[in-house]
Amino acid sequence: MFQDWSGLEKYSFQYGDGGGQHLFKEKGVIIAELEESGTSEDELLEIATSHAIESGAEDVTVVDNVTARFICDIPNLQEVAGSLERQGYMIVSANQEWVAVRLHQLADTDLTVVDALYRKLEALSEVTQLADNIA
Repeated sequence: MFQDWSGLEKYSFQYGDGGGQHLFKEKGVIIAELEESGTSEDELLEIATSHAIESGAEDVTVVDNVTARFICDIPNLQEVAGSLERQGYMIVSANQEWVAVRLHQLADTDLTVVDALYRKLEALSEVTQLADNIA
């Protein structure tokens, strides 16, 4: 396991070994595309919300005017993905992920610092996944 966290001080971050797990829940996350010509993001959200309810998803957010992110309980992941596929979505991914319980806004300067830290962390072979609670 990677133990050299000394570089975090430069970014005003601290390493916490599992101390922030209460801030996240492990959920099923489905990224899906629905080709609806001329559909605005608001219209897609309305359509996706209806499909989320029908499929058993807990939440849905629109990523762009063709992509939606569905959240569900892990035991229902494959069932929800299959239902969305039958409703015309192309499933881009369906995985277990740590999803933030509460999101927080950051100033642009802070986002720049976080981005620099993420790039450094993602370059490490020991880092397999990063989760954050940034809105």
